[in-house]
Order: sequence, then structure tokens, then C-alpha cells
Amino acid sequence: MTLKAKNKNILNKKIKKYQDKKVIKYLNAMGYDCTYEKNSIISVLEKLKRENKKVMIYRNNEKLIKLSNYYKYVVNLKISLERI
Repeated sequence: MTLKAKNKNILNKKIKKYQDKKVIKYLNAMGYDCTYEKNSIISVLEKLKRENKKVMIYRNNEKLIKLSNYYKYVVNLKISLERI
């Protein structure tokens, strides 16, 4: 994953949005019916809690590079479901 932004605050928002998008895509692939709506996310998290599972996000090779007028964030994400 590579993201670019002119300041760190905007970059942090982009990172969070990208991670949320990837988690929802992963949960849908695992058979959970999840959308971007708050109620949907809460119901999936409650279901995971009943199953004693947790969504884990692992970041490998995380780099924040400052180029001339913007920041570049490079990372490899791995998302998995693990038992608590």
C-alpha cells in the first residue's frame, strides 16, 4: 500500500480509511455480512465477540518518507481473524 498526502493529518485519515476498507473487504470474504454503515459494523463486531475472535492488522515494512512537498507512506498490511 502506498499513500501520499501534503500533511500528516490528512495522511493519517487516508491510512485509517484504507485500513477500514480492507478490513470490511476481508470480513466480507470470510462470510460476514459487513458494509460501511455503523450498525452493520457493530453487529459484525458483536458476532465476532460471541465467537471469541478478533480482527488483527499486522503492518510490515512500514515507512514514512518526506519528499519535497508531500509525505509518502508505504506499508504491507496483513489482516487476519484470531481467537482471543
